[in-house]
Amino acid sequence: MTNLEIETLKKRINDLEEFLNSTSFYRNGIFDWIAECVALFSEFEMNNEVISGFMKTFDCNDNFALSIGPFKYSNKNRAYVLFNSFGTKNLEKDYYIRIAFVSARAILRKEHARKKIVPYFLVELLSESIKYSNIHSSLELIEKNYSERSADSLLKNSIVLLESILNLEETLREEKLALKLEKLMGNKKLREKFGASRDIIKALNNSRVVRNIEVSHKDLPLEYDIPFLVVSGFAYLVILFLEIVISTGDLIEIKST
Repeated sequence: MTNLEIETLKKRINDLEEFLNSTSFYRNGIFDWIAECVALFSEFEMNNEVISGFMKTFDCNDNFALSIGPFKYSNKNRAYVLFNSFGTKNLEKDYYIRIAFVSARAILRKEHARKKIVPYFLVELLSESIKYSNIHSSLELIEKNYSERSADSLLKNSIVLLESILNLEETLREEKLALKLEKLMGNKKLREKFGASRDIIKALNNSRVVRNIEVSHKDLPLEYDIPFLVVSGFAYLVILFLEIVISTGDLIEIKST
């Protein structure tokens, strides 16, 4: 699903929910709205029980001229007015309407998350700590570069993130990137501080991305062309390294709230 498709679906959800904020409704409009909601929920492959419950909310019973679920005909308005099952003008007690729209948004958020390279929890986890503000900024830039498919920027910011992670260990700060990784490769106690296995350090160190970045002048744009897929793989590896450092290492301390 493309970003445009996600935004289009988000607008459809908002427009359908906005329909309920009207002060009066008409029969054909109500039926069209119910049909559009069911069609959208079916596109999302929502749980059948939720869709069935949503549809039952609008049962017409014996006289649909007077009542279409929570829509009650008002002689005064000469139109339908929205009430909930308990006769008040809100939908807090009509569970399946609320459940269906909350479910639709949850499914859309999940789909949107699949489009991202940086897990949302990482950004949230590091957002409150000034100490790790540089890492947090790199994550946000990496996500932006990834969504824009900017290979050069994604590469540069992934390298910056990797440097920031490695610089958490004081003894590595003055070294060039390749040497930092070499030292980490050969020092088990140092690797344990990061919580990382030799394999992931080897994967980072073997990447031609690291070698290429160090032969490029830092003030000049990158002159070589690295396919976006390769750069994305490297960025993912750096983000995975960060997750490992946070979950099993000793160098990043996140205070629980």
